[in-house]
Amino acid sequence: MSVIILNWNRKNDVSETLARLRLQTFKNFETLVVDNASNDGSVSYFRKNFPETKVLPLKKNYALFGFNLAMEKARGKYFLHLASDAMLANNVIEKHIKKLEANPNLGVSCATTYEWRTKRYLAPNRAIKGDNKRGYKVTYFDGNGICLRREVFEKVGG
Repeated sequence: MSVIILNWNRKNDVSETLARLRLQTFKNFETLVVDNASNDGSVSYFRKNFPETKVLPLKKNYALFGFNLAMEKARGKYFLHLASDAMLANNVIEKHIKKLEANPNLGVSCATTYEWRTKRYLAPNRAIKGDNKRGYKVTYFDGNGICLRREVFEKVGG
């Protein structure tokens, strides 16, 4: 499992997300932070305070393409994309892996997104049919918390 987080001048938010990753029940994962040319000291801060994290500093802001750049360097069988301010349940990685391992035909697993401000679940949205074991057919999903199989990424050409 490779956890990938994008950063652009959000040192404090990413730091909180990295701290939450240390609390995961599943421990066998790598973390990559793609830094999109931040000027807030993020790179040196992450390297000093989160030495287990691989920091990929970019010379310019590639925005969401940073996920692709990280997936090319990642070692995991799965790629978990997180927003810089993701507040994770302690078992989110374990749940993604169990879901993907239980269904080899499932290419992407999507976490449920809960908005603390409104106290509402936002995603996966517009589920057509399915269940928590097999997955859901959805018309769209939130990009935060998606977990993608490496083979899917490679099959579509990266």
